[in-house]
Formats: sequence, C-alpha cells, structure tokens
Amino acid sequence: MVFPDLNMLPVLWATAPALVMCLMIGLKQRKAWMARLSLIGLTFALILLIGAVYLDYQSFEDCLLPKPEYDIFLDDCISLH
Repeated sequence: MVFPDLNMLPVLWATAPALVMCLMIGLKQRKAWMARLSLIGLTFALILLIGAVYLDYQSFEDCLLPKPEYDIFLDDCISLH
C-alpha cells in the first residue's frame, strides 16, 4: 500500500482536539450522532497519523541503505563526500 507524500500532521494537530471536544459534548448531551461522527473523525485521524509515521520510517530506512547520515531537523539524508 502506497501512501501519498503529504504532511498531514498539522491537520491532525488542528482537528484532533476539536473532535475530542465534540465527542465530550455529544456524550454529555446524549447526542449519539455527534459522538459517532467524532469517533469516525478520530479513527480517520488515527489512520492518517499511522500513514505519516509509516512514511517517515520509510524515508529514514531509505537513508540507511546507501549509508548517508540522516538529519532529523531537515528530514533529509546527509551524505559526507
């Protein structure tokens, strides 16, 4: 399975607290549709997070194959030639 190379972490940081807040409101006011919708959104956000971590691991693994150094701040390989 190939994930598109998108940086979805800012979207996750913005939507996850809002979805948790909607879940709390939905549970408190006994609105099942709101709780279900927020749970679906949180599940989708979790899938995106897993995809982003997988892509990061895959790029790090690709850097290890030809033996360059990996710079975590630049998110890129550094070759010392």
